[in-house]
Formats: sequence, structure tokens, C-alpha cells
Amino acid sequence: MENKAFSSSINLRQFNNRINKISLESS
Repeated sequence: MENKAFSSSINLRQFNNRINKISLESS
């Protein structure tokens, strides 16, 4: 369970990084 939560938090960070890049490029 801890491993699953850990990997999902990494996925969230990668997702947020992608969103940040897109919003930076469009502004």
C-alpha cells in the first residue's frame, strides 16, 4: 500500500510539472 501511494504521488508531481510547462508556454 505504501508503495502504491508513493508511486501515485510521483505521478501527481509529473502531472503537475506537465501542467506547469503547458501554462508557462501558453502565457
